[in-house]
Amino acid sequence: MIEPEVKSTIVTLLSHEDAAVRRQAAEELSTSTSLMVSAVLSLALQDTDKGVRDSAARSLLQIRTKSVPYAVVEYLTDSSFITRNLASELMVKIGSDSVVPLLDYTHHENQDVRKLAIDTL
Repeated sequence: MIEPEVKSTIVTLLSHEDAAVRRQAAEELSTSTSLMVSAVLSLALQDTDKGVRDSAARSLLQIRTKSVPYAVVEYLTDSSFITRNLASELMVKIGSDSVVPLLDYTHHENQDVRKLAIDTL
């Protein structure tokens, strides 16, 4: 079960109109190891604000659970090249825990996704 204050921070990250508040929420989530938090932070990689995306990326790197690369790898298929590149950079920084999730994407139906997965490996 996830603590009420973590739930509140998640809601803030996903919905607050002020990017500075969303950035702070992403930073606050860096101490949680919940699967839900990894998923929510990976969603924030798509935020319109670069600071929020960067804070989410830093928090994901701090969490360092086995769930993080699985939460991040799916963003190699995102329609935004900014999100795809950020996901790729994160996978490189995560290191060896990224290998298995990335291998699945080397067989993706989209050749650009396959190439990005291979380049990331």
